[in-house]
Amino acid sequence: MTPVPGADLLDACIHCGLCLDTCPTFLETGNEAESPRGRLHLLRALEEGRLSADSVTVGHLDSCLGCLACEAVCPSGVLYGDIIQSFHAQRTGAPRSRVESFLVRRVLWRGVWLERLRPLLTGAAWAAGILRRLPLPRGADIRLALVRAPEGRPGPGDTPARESETEAPQVHLLRGCVARAMLPATEAATIRLLRAAGYRVRVHEDGTCCGALASHAGETRLARDLVREAARILEGTRGAVLAQASGCGAHLARSQAMGEAGGRVDDLSRLLVNGPRRLRFRPSSGVRVVFQDPCHMRHGLGVGDEPRSLLAMAGYDVCDVAERDVCCGSAGSYNLARPEMGFRLGQRKMKRLRDADADADCIVTANPGCLIQLEAHRGSGDPQVIPLARVLADRLLPDDA
Repeated sequence: MTPVPGADLLDACIHCGLCLDTCPTFLETGNEAESPRGRLHLLRALEEGRLSADSVTVGHLDSCLGCLACEAVCPSGVLYGDIIQSFHAQRTGAPRSRVESFLVRRVLWRGVWLERLRPLLTGAAWAAGILRRLPLPRGADIRLALVRAPEGRPGPGDTPARESETEAPQVHLLRGCVARAMLPATEAATIRLLRAAGYRVRVHEDGTCCGALASHAGETRLARDLVREAARILEGTRGAVLAQASGCGAHLARSQAMGEAGGRVDDLSRLLVNGPRRLRFRPSSGVRVVFQDPCHMRHGLGVGDEPRSLLAMAGYDVCDVAERDVCCGSAGSYNLARPEMGFRLGQRKMKRLRDADADADCIVTANPGCLIQLEAHRGSGDPQVIPLARVLADRLLPDDA
């Protein structure tokens, strides 16, 4: 039998059902087995031997996105994320997706490789667009929609110095894997904003993946090794630790290994709001944006309205969105592992963003995975999806650059 978490973790759930309205898979299917409460029932039945770990039972457990929205509303403080991750860590047999497993084990965590392969990634995006016009098996066409060309590199004048010599508070930026290859302009905008807010920025070139993608895929040993490497790189440092992706930040923040590293994992928007200097933006009005909350930023790192406050400071009119706490279906590599459900959730999220303001100038998000997912589900008339850092950096006054 597949091992399951201990009874002490499962006993905390009182089965009140408050989690149901926040769970993306339950909202889509209406199936109790596709809810946090239902999955805990399944784990209890596995532990007691009343169920076997067949493909149906494991499928319900694997369909969890790990978005942590249920933890945010749970009155009993159930550590649902730890419970489901414990199940993935102990499970035996085939991975939840061979495509996901191959990419996580062999490709995605090697940031330096991805950065060097940028021209090939651009070509891959072009080829994917051609292939999507052909009749393809369901799932293959959805995965191809996620293949996105990298951002253009920032010009020499837009890239700030790597480290200031002032006595300002320091931020340690982990370049990571996917973000460093796919979003170099966003990385430059992030550094520019931090410096404008009065921070000294140290960019860690020697880091690879933090292990979040491996953790999502159930590759526990690889995830553990990668987070220990991140902790080693940061050992003895002082100041905040920032990852380009909120999923990476949440994964590092929850890791016990990071407790000894020295720095506190934080989020860009919270650092900017609480920075030593107040950001100064060019006057602007009438530009409407819709903000999409990344799950791990909101639930994993506990970031509330800071992104919207920053957008308002920069002169943008921010539209409210229904189902703000419901995941877009990216969830690390979930949309690769379960393309059907990832597709349904992507379509659902885009409809909510579209309904918020059909005439918005752009959709703003703060996580690379969400960016790729939303771009894949944009219709021809939908506004462009732009990273938060770039939207804010575009409005900085010149003397803050």
